Amino acid sequence: MNQLAKTKQALAKTKVRSMSTQVAEVRENINVVQEAMQATMKKDTHYGVIPGCGKPSLYKAGAEILIALFKLTFTPKAENLSADGEIRYLVTMELSTREGMLIGSGIGECSSGEEKYMWRKAVSDKEFENTPETQKRIKYKKDCEVNQVRVPPADMANTILKMAKKRALIDAVLTATGASDIFTQDIQDLPGGYIAPDEVVSNDNPEPIPTPEKAEVVQPQENSQSKVGDNLISVAQGKRFYAICKGRGMSDDYLREWLFFNYEYASSKDIDRSDYDAICNAAEVWKP
Repeated sequence: MNQLAKTKQALAKTKVRSMSTQVAEVRENINVVQEAMQATMKKDTHYGVIPGCGKPSLYKAGAEILIALFKLTFTPKAENLSADGEIRYLVTMELSTREGMLIGSGIGECSSGEEKYMWRKAVSDKEFENTPETQKRIKYKKDCEVNQVRVPPADMANTILKMAKKRALIDAVLTATGASDIFTQDIQDLPGGYIAPDEVVSNDNPEPIPTPEKAEVVQPQENSQSKVGDNLISVAQGKRFYAICKGRGMSDDYLREWLFFNYEYASSKDIDRSDYDAICNAAEVWKP
């Protein structure tokens, strides 16, 4: 008997186990996520692609679509780990069916010790000069130097809690829906190994500071920390964006929080032109 005949004989005796219900459900979930990604989700609004990373990153807006798609409810549990002047929260997010069955959970942590929450641009040269040496620094960028002062941790407490909640939500959705096979974590939460080409070095820290791909650039508003675009939108574009948001029913307070929480802009005046279309598209489909 030749090798081919032996192989056929062996295959004939092999029993193939049918796919279990659990495996079938996992496969179905993955198919549903892929269909939602193609039919409903928009790149740069619900997910994005990071250079050097194979899988797209799931954004908060995309996580909310998957929660609605699978008809889930979420329950956050926050633990305050603040100590020694540092604001720090650990949030556990539980995802359940509407009938109350727990199907997965995720965790997320945020601290005022993170680079983007520690510093802001000085409002003026006088503020920078009058700030104690231990509470200020110069941040060197490719084309300029930025005078920065420390942000009082208490001023960022609410933002830090919400960021921890956001990270936990995305982690829970990735785990519970099987979307980890398709997406990775939010672009803002990559490990420090993903360093942008323009690393920055401060005068009080000789080590390079990793800058996330979607790097935050400090802005001049006091007690606020967000990015400011290098190529700002025009006044007319800002008015159009505001009109879209008001037309969808957003209040001014909610608009500011929505813009900062999802895109890290403290004001519509700070929006970079490269982000403008994606933000407007997200506002146009926003629902109360």
